[in-house]
Amino acid sequence: MKKFTSLIFGILAFQVLFAQEHSDSERPSVDSLSMMLEEELSIVSEITNSDGENLNFLIEKYQDLRRQNLSIYYKTIHFMDELFSANRSAQFAIELPGKSTAIYLPNYRQDKFLSPDKAKEELKKMKNKAAEKNIDINNKFELSLGRINEIKKRIVWLEYVKLFDEKIVVTETNMGHILLADGQPVLGAGQIMIVKNKKEQINMVVVTNASGSFMPNFEVTHHVRQQVKQIFNISEEKIVTTVGEPLSSQLLKLNAKLDIEINKQDTSSVESIKEKKERADELFSSRFHFVNTGKYKALSCKFLF
Repeated sequence: MKKFTSLIFGILAFQVLFAQEHSDSERPSVDSLSMMLEEELSIVSEITNSDGENLNFLIEKYQDLRRQNLSIYYKTIHFMDELFSANRSAQFAIELPGKSTAIYLPNYRQDKFLSPDKAKEELKKMKNKAAEKNIDINNKFELSLGRINEIKKRIVWLEYVKLFDEKIVVTETNMGHILLADGQPVLGAGQIMIVKNKKEQINMVVVTNASGSFMPNFEVTHHVRQQVKQIFNISEEKIVTTVGEPLSSQLLKLNAKLDIEINKQDTSSVESIKEKKERADELFSSRFHFVNTGKYKALSCKFLF
């Protein structure tokens, strides 16, 4: 690390241009978030069932949906920033001369860069918490077509980090990006979602830069996209790069977190919100399962609340 000549302290990677004052009515509603997720579930389900004839159209449709929903995504993140500004994590990046990508250091969800000793302490705490939750932090592997073919699922949802040696290391667990990288700096981090058809062929791959632990810039998805193309030997048309977790109830949970913070003095309201959050997780998990097994059927009504 001594070779690095400059340490760039960045702020939150998502820079949203909104006015300083916002009314609660401007905040994305649970209805808009649930409808957005329902539509994403529906399109991904169509992609898993495609035999290739209309595949390009469906992938473009999915890409367009992600673009259309960016404003909802950014607004939700913006309200989180405003409400939890005191606890906002920062991006710590090192830019090297002649290199097209930056090096991202783990922030341990802090707004100030930690000393090496302090970082070791935080890493140890994270490992202990993972052990308490029975999360196997060794359950990770280098991304390869062979390993993905071994996973008999329609949708393979992975967390990834791109290491210094350019290898992409992934996991199906929820250990988090810092443990996935073993506390080391990375060239990129986010999610990779692989969507297969009935014949277990890859119909679509989604690559993101969604990592609150490293907060990489969006450009990392373009580099990872090229590697994914080579690893899976697929066309670029099958690879979607996007902001935010794909096919995830993340925004609904963040929205519930906002409500809990706003109503924290009202115990009954907080308990009601927590129940909704648990119900959202439960219902989304079951519907994700139906997509994954090819048995998904779209609903015309809102499915969460």
